[in-house]
Amino acid sequence: MSNGVVSRDEFETVKQLLASAASYAESANRQSDRNTALIADNSQNIAALSAGISELKASQDRTQQQLDLLGERQDRTQQQLDALSERQASSQQQIEALGEQQRSTQRQLESFIFESQRLMSGHAERIQKLEGISERLEGILSYLVRKEGPGE
Repeated sequence: MSNGVVSRDEFETVKQLLASAASYAESANRQSDRNTALIADNSQNIAALSAGISELKASQDRTQQQLDLLGERQDRTQQQLDALSERQASSQQQIEALGEQQRSTQRQLESFIFESQRLMSGHAERIQKLEGISERLEGILSYLVRKEGPGE
């Protein structure tokens, strides 16, 4: 550069530098626009993800509430099963006691039948003896009546 006059080469160099700077600025603007669009897309995606997370949290809360209810129902069912088991054990004891009472009654009945049969058999023997005695007495009475005769 001499005395404030710009040479043609220097002018061309400045022109190329300005064109390069303009090109770079346009490229930077395009990249900035793309970045802005990407940021907008990302913001929408983040908003959608945030809404999805909120829905998932709400769903998780509902699921937890259902699990809590299910746990309570399971506890009540277990209590009912425990009560039924106790009743079944009590019923089983009553059944066993009734079975023992029935066996005892059966033994007493068998003993009664045996004693009744023994007594009946004894009475039958006595009745036969009494019938024999009665027949002999009738014979004796007949004999005495004949011996005494009609005339006396």
